[in-house]
Order: sequence, then structure tokens, then C-alpha cells
Amino acid sequence: MRFSTAVALLSACLAPAVAVNDDHEVPGGSPLRFCDGPVVKDFVDIKSVELDPKFPEAGNNLTIKARGTVHKDIVDGAYVRINVKWGLITLLNSKQDLCEQTSHIDLKCPIKAGDMSLEKTVQLPGAIPDGTYHVMADVYSQDDEHVTCLTASMTFNGQGLFGNIEL
Repeated sequence: MRFSTAVALLSACLAPAVAVNDDHEVPGGSPLRFCDGPVVKDFVDIKSVELDPKFPEAGNNLTIKARGTVHKDIVDGAYVRINVKWGLITLLNSKQDLCEQTSHIDLKCPIKAGDMSLEKTVQLPGAIPDGTYHVMADVYSQDDEHVTCLTASMTFNGQGLFGNIEL
């Protein structure tokens, strides 16, 4: 599974329920940020999203850890709009069934209310083209209620490392 898809899916399951702070950073030191604009406060409360290693290398494993509290059940029909760009080039722009996608991180719908801790290890591709990648995951409930919007930008340099993490 691509890093960007894994981050989007983990983030979608632990969407923020707190007001956005001035810098929009998601707790935990990852490149994830809350999108600009209002944040819905009644689905889930994200506690942290962490990457290990903090500066992943192409061809190596990356472990993504996320913790939070789900306040409302997430049921079949919920969806995520995922957009991935490499510089100005759109690599992926699609609406995906959230419950179908969460099966990639070992979750099944309905996702019941309560505390949640997720951990997923992904193998990064051996060759990642240099450039800045922008990922956005905009999540909605089965009733089209806005759950959250998360974004991340990361730059890979010639060694396949996260160079400057642009937030």
C-alpha cells in the first residue's frame, strides 16, 4: 500500500474533534495537518499520529501509529475523497468507500465509538521520484456529514528521504 494511502486511511479513522489551533498541526510530530476551515467536533478526537522512523527512506518500512477516541460510530456508506499530487501533477483524485479502505488497516465497519489505537507498517517503494507530494483526505459520514479533512505535504530528495517536510 502506498504511504500516502496508508496515512490518509489511518487519519480518516481518527479524525479530529478538537478546534483547529493556529498552526493546524496534528499532534505527534507527523507531517499531517488539519485542512484550513472549520473542523467538525463530534466524530472523533485525534490524540496523536507518529511516524517511525521520523524520516523514512525509500525501500524501507515505515510504521504509522495513531491514537484517538471515536465519539460516533462510523458505518457503511462513509467515504473519503483522496487527492494525491506530485508537484502540480494529480496522481490520484477519487472518492472511496471508507469502510472498504479501512480493511487495509485491519478495521471493519462499523467502527464503534470508544478509544482506538492503530498501528500499520508499510513498505515504501524502492524508487520514489524526487519532488513534493501533497496528500489530502476529506472524510464524510454515510449521511454526507463532514467528519474531517487532513492534509500532508512531504518532499523526497535524491536519497529517497523526506527532505524538507513542508507543512
